Amino acid sequence: MHALELYIQREDRQALPALLDAALIHYQFETIHPFADGNGRVGRILIPIVLVDRKTLSHPALFMSPYLEARKDDYIDRMLLVSQAGRWTDWIVFFLEAVEETCKQTIETANTLFALRERYRKNLQEAGRSALLLKIVDYLFINPVFTTRSLLCF
Repeated sequence: MHALELYIQREDRQALPALLDAALIHYQFETIHPFADGNGRVGRILIPIVLVDRKTLSHPALFMSPYLEARKDDYIDRMLLVSQAGRWTDWIVFFLEAVEETCKQTIETANTLFALRERYRKNLQEAGRSALLLKIVDYLFINPVFTTRSLLCF
């Protein structure tokens, strides 16, 4: 674990492309398996953290779990093949495909949410509702978890 920490914090982090670095870090964390439970979740959250740290992402909005969980056998097999046979290329290609598909899904989800927000705004405008309600709709799409008190600010 200490060696992985030193690798993550190394001075020459820019020597490798960020996605390749994230693939290596994720693989290594998963193979160390430092916790009795939760290794997969922690390992998957390391991916966007590394990419934000490397300025590849501006926000940690890369949710790899659905893709990896849906292909769990292939995911585990690819990592096992690295350990058993040094098949890094297979692992890295799988990882990059996972990132690509996750990015596409994230964009699709974001576009769906933007369209939903615009539909709500349009419906409120057509109904002649107050501008305050439009602000609340915008607020709810930025802060989907809220308290009644937070809405009283409007």
